[in-house]
Amino acid sequence: MRNPTNEIYVCDACKYAFQCEGDSLPSRCPDCGHTQHMGHPAIRKAEAEEIAEYWRIQKELEDEQAVEG
Repeated sequence: MRNPTNEIYVCDACKYAFQCEGDSLPSRCPDCGHTQHMGHPAIRKAEAEEIAEYWRIQKELEDEQAVEG
């Protein structure tokens, strides 16, 4: 799951954070499908705090799966 070479993006419409390969900005949110939010592109690169939160949540999910598995 962890791939530090992938960029982390956030959708401003639904706040979904996700990894995406490559350095081109996705045009649409993979969760809600929005392309625009309040007159601006819905998708943007995550800021440092959002990236840290994304990895914290990923770690929690990995730990849960390890306990269940």
